[in-house]
Amino acid sequence: MYHIKNDKRAQASTELICAGLLACMKEKPFARITITDVQRASTVSRSTFYRNFDCLEDVLALLCDRGFQAVFSEYNALPPEQRGSVRMSVSCAVFVPKAQTPFQWDGQISPEETLRRVGLLKRSVKYKAVDVHYHDPATSFVEAVMSRGGREVADWVEAAWRRGARFDAWTELFNEEAWTGAAGELGLDPAAIAQAEFPTDYVLPWAHITAAVSPKFLARERERAAAGITTPDCTFENCSACGACPTLGVDIELQQEREGKEASPARNPYRTVAHPRQAEPPRPGRAGQREGAAGKEAIR
Repeated sequence: MYHIKNDKRAQASTELICAGLLACMKEKPFARITITDVQRASTVSRSTFYRNFDCLEDVLALLCDRGFQAVFSEYNALPPEQRGSVRMSVSCAVFVPKAQTPFQWDGQISPEETLRRVGLLKRSVKYKAVDVHYHDPATSFVEAVMSRGGREVADWVEAAWRRGARFDAWTELFNEEAWTGAAGELGLDPAAIAQAEFPTDYVLPWAHITAAVSPKFLARERERAAAGITTPDCTFENCSACGACPTLGVDIELQQEREGKEASPARNPYRTVAHPRQAEPPRPGRAGQREGAAGKEAIR
């Protein structure tokens, strides 16, 4: 755990180390960050780091503790009659990289690493009013294999089914032995499929299938995500050049202009706005109905 002295120098070093870790996490995953990386980003020496922390996980534990303390400090600041009985529920799940998304080139962390991180989070909770829930990492592992695998995964699914796998999305019915046994039977390495990372020019198993969004756009979105930059909504802002509209030959059709954009609509060549009065054709009145009936009589 962390062991920070109550003096200004130690407090200042701690703030630099925390800021350095957060800066490093914007550039690469936590599992790849080393103490040397944090040392360089925070401009503190290695000896200073070890005077306050034993490992990088301790820095994360401190950040989690600060988050919980901030929430409960706001709660305790409320008048007693407004507090009531408050409980906090923290839910976390393993990220599953999916095909045709900006993270299709990234691998999933291992189930063992998932449990280690969940344990770190649970140990950092010091309040009985906080409950930590997490999704079964074994189930998420199977999801990652099915999301990132090629044709060989079809044989794996069938073999697992023959071994009794049924309704595996329900935790109480998940049969991990059926999946591991099926992989051994086929000589398949599911971990290599779920955890492999590829360069953006690698030909993925689903590259022959298009979702209308270009791979260049997905790769650009991956870079923006790593830098913590969001992409504006193209129905509200300018075209983001994903390629979907020209590929499918469609436009973004809005019933009316988005709120706040009436004065300066977004510049998007694939975006059209149909005002409410123009969106629906006028309904014929009684006169129109009579004319229609007379026309039918004339045809007869």
